[in-house]
Amino acid sequence: MFGDLPNCRRQELNIPDNYPTHPQAEVLVFEPIPVSYIREIHFRDKADIMEPRVNFPELLSPMACCISELYFGPRQDWPFWRNQPYSEILLDQDILDAPF
Repeated sequence: MFGDLPNCRRQELNIPDNYPTHPQAEVLVFEPIPVSYIREIHFRDKADIMEPRVNFPELLSPMACCISELYFGPRQDWPFWRNQPYSEILLDQDILDAPF
């Protein structure tokens, strides 16, 4: 998720170390994630945070809630990716054959 691809060098795209290489990368988790593992929850604005605060007050401490547009818009490398469907990204066969 965090390595260079044959046609995509992270350094050239200025991708931060904590961002996956491809913006559509995701990790699937098949079990519930304990609340104790969640450090922050990001919301776009104050309106978005109100419903969860009302319905789940025990889960949302003020320290865990962040209001920021940062995670809700395109990344700085979006011009590179917008014209490249995921299916056209060349992946190393070792990556495709890796056991899960």
